Amino acid sequence: SSGNDLAEVRNKADELKEVANSVSAMCADRLAVLEQALPLAEHFFETHADLCQWLDEIESEAELMETPAMNAHQIKKQQDRNKALMQAVHEHK
Repeated sequence: SSGNDLAEVRNKADELKEVANSVSAMCADRLAVLEQALPLAEHFFETHADLCQWLDEIESEAELMETPAMNAHQIKKQQDRNKALMQAVHEHK
């Protein structure tokens, strides 16, 4: 009976070792994935912050745009500002 108990304890210990090894391998895999994801998340965060700041600036510029002018000189100035604004938008796509 004592031999059976010892064999059962060894079997349980072996099963626990297998589970521990499996958990350890899964943790190592998860760590590798997280280590790859962290720089990507940091880059996304920085890019998102830059884009939000840029959008705020462009929005402020757009709000300051005047109503369409009546004389040719002012119309030309407004067209130039609109072109510059559109160029900035295209560069940030």
